[in-house]
Amino acid sequence: DVEGTVSGTLQHPKAAMALSARGGRILEQPFDTAAGKLLVTPDMLTLEDVTSKFGPTRHVVNGSIGLTGDKTVNLAVTTKSARAETIVDLIMPGERLTGNVDNELMITGTVASLNLAGKVKLWDGSFRGQLISRIEGEYRQSGGVTTLDNIAIKSLNTDILLAGSISPAGEMDINLTAKDIELKEFRLSDSYPMAGRASFTGHLSGLLSAPAFDGILTA
Repeated sequence: DVEGTVSGTLQHPKAAMALSARGGRILEQPFDTAAGKLLVTPDMLTLEDVTSKFGPTRHVVNGSIGLTGDKTVNLAVTTKSARAETIVDLIMPGERLTGNVDNELMITGTVASLNLAGKVKLWDGSFRGQLISRIEGEYRQSGGVTTLDNIAIKSLNTDILLAGSISPAGEMDINLTAKDIELKEFRLSDSYPMAGRASFTGHLSGLLSAPAFDGILTA
């Protein structure tokens, strides 16, 4: 549903609208209800508190998108209590990530070349079957390159800190520090059981689908 008014002149009209919708999807994100305010001019689309709700999940968008020239983008997106499964399908289809997500995202640049900068928190989830208590940190994406700024991961009793980058092709260049690793989780065979705790400092390279570790392990 859309309600609004049109003002201005024939050369420079201005439309102010209130919209509402039920039972749909936006960028693969389902919603029960969505509502907000739009201001449209020949040059700019402005969004004010455009909010979608799906159970406990909330997405709120504020900002503007240019409609002429370079079509500049300046959007702030706040997400609360989303499910990681729906978000990962949008950015990394097929990846196995679960959990609850809060995210604060700034989208800038142009429609043709977007830049992302955000702060994410995930809790009570898993990655490729490994339990995760918490992930928290900041990230950026520009020119297809994703930069991770001190991403802290808590998995069972292990603390992991990541910092580095991932190329558009999925090639990693990431420094990694892990503390209190349970060695029994890395048993090579039944003939060589492992026990105790260890720490690891090193570098993570290779592809996301085939990571390679190089570093120092202390036990």
